[in-house]
Amino acid sequence: MKDVSSDHLRSCHAGDVLCSTFRRLGAVGVVTDGAVRDIAGIRERVPGFHAFAAGLVVSHGIPTIVEIGGTVSICGLSIRPGDLLHGDENGLLVVPQEIATRIAGQSRLVHEKEHELLSFVNGNAFNLDGLRLRMSSTPGRKD
Repeated sequence: MKDVSSDHLRSCHAGDVLCSTFRRLGAVGVVTDGAVRDIAGIRERVPGFHAFAAGLVVSHGIPTIVEIGGTVSICGLSIRPGDLLHGDENGLLVVPQEIATRIAGQSRLVHEKEHELLSFVNGNAFNLDGLRLRMSSTPGRKD
């Protein structure tokens, strides 16, 4: 949902009641550049429902539907109908359809590499030279 108000960090788009309604309508989450409320209520009443917002507010809002099904820019991210989105507590992104089938495999590889590194970091053999060696051999690292 795109916020078109004059102060999107004080606008409330959804709380536990609307998120419950969205779930019943088939949604798995809400994405907005406005704010949401009732995070604890959403977690309790709509388990597994995702809410990505620019912030939190304490009061109800007065949302008005202007358009449905259009392309929106949410915090600089362009989202089109049918886009595949991935999000977690770190943020939200659009997954290009042409790589969607490879994501699970790549995610497993990243998880395995991180597990190996954390095992070393938390193990008795940890030392700076070993860390330097492991960090320099990490694919994709630019630092």
